[in-house]
Order: sequence, then structure tokens, then C-alpha cells
Amino acid sequence: MSLTLQHFQYFILVVEQGTMMKTAELLNVSQPLLSQKIAQLEKELGVKLFTRNKGKLVLTEAGEQFLEETRGFLADVEKTFKSLKESYGHISEKPVRMGFSDGNESSKIKKVVHMFRQSFPDILLEVEIDNRLLIAERLLNGELDICHMVDTENLHLNKNISYRKLYNLSMNGIVNSNNPLADRENVSWRDLDGLTCYWPNSLNKSMLTRDIQRFLRANHVNMQFQYRNVDYFTLRKYLHVDESIIFTLSGYVDNPTLKLLPLGGITYPFIIAWRKSETKRLEPYTERLVAISKSIMKANI
Repeated sequence: MSLTLQHFQYFILVVEQGTMMKTAELLNVSQPLLSQKIAQLEKELGVKLFTRNKGKLVLTEAGEQFLEETRGFLADVEKTFKSLKESYGHISEKPVRMGFSDGNESSKIKKVVHMFRQSFPDILLEVEIDNRLLIAERLLNGELDICHMVDTENLHLNKNISYRKLYNLSMNGIVNSNNPLADRENVSWRDLDGLTCYWPNSLNKSMLTRDIQRFLRANHVNMQFQYRNVDYFTLRKYLHVDESIIFTLSGYVDNPTLKLLPLGGITYPFIIAWRKSETKRLEPYTERLVAISKSIMKANI
């Protein structure tokens, strides 16, 4: 479940109005929809926010704490929006919408975005980070202009897409530093037999997942997949179990409690892609993005 600002705003209004019915009337939405939004919020938080008392909604202790933090959070968002609007509100040019897959290391994304903004200070840049399937889908649907990702889903083969290949990435594993495999100089796929792979539920039906599982079968590696409804990097919290692993196409891990195991065998291209119909408008941005990405890659070698 992906929470939006709307979930938080609805929560505040429900608190202020006291009932779902009054809030739904105020918002001009259906009561079932409003109830669903609050239920989604509670599910993501893992706590109950309200109890009922004589037909009125009353905040739980957790709800009281969440109310205080939500008001502060929304105030910060409003302050940020106001500041950006005052500084850059004069920009009327169509924004550049850039998508990054969540397999990118966050530090690299920050560098790319920072350098890109330095190169084009007068454009409005919108950045989105999500799983590869959604980033590719949003590019194809015209909801993103450029994507910066490991192409595990063969986006570059789509006839409507133009792309620049930066380099190839091979499969690696990430394990806890206490895992016996972490002390091995060389690890093969056969050494992974019997381990549990934690994996994001959002990639359950992806080509990447099918490729990995097909490769495991071909190499007679018995591995159980445990799917979790979290983003890719949050998966790492499950690696406290010694018999567990996460697969990654990243070439390094910046956590001293984890160990990267080079595996090879499966390779994908890292690409910058955009729709062919937008090539003329986006050319200055795509060329600069390619140069930035290559410079960051070179600095990390």
C-alpha cells in the first residue's frame, strides 16, 4: 500500500469532525471510501487509531500521538511547498518528470538529482522512486519523461522507447555479516542451497523474479522465497536471520552489518530511457543525465 498526503489529510478531518459521516459530507466523498482510506492508514501503521464511544470516533493513545506528528508533518509539507512556490513559482515550462527504480542506491540517486538540478536550475524537476515495474509502466503511459533504471523487464525492446545503455550489472547477493557465507572468498549459486530469499511482493510477478527462479532451478538450488509488502531496501531488516539472502544488482552495500556476495550468472543493462515521441524536447536532459551517470560510475570504480 502506498500512502499519499490524502490519507493524512483525511485522518485530520475525521478527528476534527468526529464521525465518518460528517467528514464524508464535508469532503463530498462516499463514507465507504473514507472508511477505506482510514483502514489503509491503520494497516500501514499496524495500530488502531480510533475507537467508538456512543457513535463518535475517539482517538486511541497511538492515535493521539499520530495526530500530533501528522499535524507537524503536514505543516512542514505546506511550508516546503510555500517556500518552493515563492522561489520557483515563476517557472512555466513543462516539468521534467524523472523516475528511479528502488534498486538504485539512495546515495547515487541524490548525486544524480543534485548534479542534474545544478545543470538545469531553471526547470521544474519532479522525481519519483518506485519499483521497476511501476517506473517502466509510468514511462510507457506518459506519466514520466525519463527513467533511470536497471532494465530487468526488457523496456529497451519496446518499439516506442528510446534509450541509452550505460553498463551491464550482474547479480549479487546480500547476507548478514554473521552468515557463514560472508567469510567465504568465493561463493557460487550452489552455496545458496537451503537459504531463504526475502523479496518485495511488488516484484512477485516480474520478469526479474521469474529469471532468478528459473536460474535457481537450472542450477539445482533449492531456495524458498518469502515475500514482504515493503520496498526493496526495507527488506534488509530481515537479514538478521543467518539463513537468509536478498538478491541485488547493485555493486556495493553501504551497511557494515551486511556483506555483498558476487554471484554473476544473470546480467541486465542499466539504461536511461524515454519515449521516442519526446526525443526532441528531452534531448538536452537525457544527454546530460547520461554524462552525469557515467561520471558517478567512473568515480566509484
